[in-house]
Amino acid sequence: ENGNGERWAREFPEETRKILRVLSDSVIEYLDRQICNGADAVQVFESLGGTISAQTMLQFALPEMARISLALKERHPDVPCM
Repeated sequence: ENGNGERWAREFPEETRKILRVLSDSVIEYLDRQICNGADAVQVFESLGGTISAQTMLQFALPEMARISLALKERHPDVPCM
């Protein structure tokens, strides 16, 4: 276990998914506005990727990162999302 957040995610997985969904929705809207206002590309990364376990990354972070990327590609197919 790598900290309180990871323990909380393990103990409350559904609540964790709900929180991450809300955060991801905000990221999607924010990056959409950035693109609409002239960004040539956007980058999404997991800032805690080096501190959370691989299991937590696979279970919680990567699905939301994929959702963000897919939503932006649907809205802006020609804008690179890294």
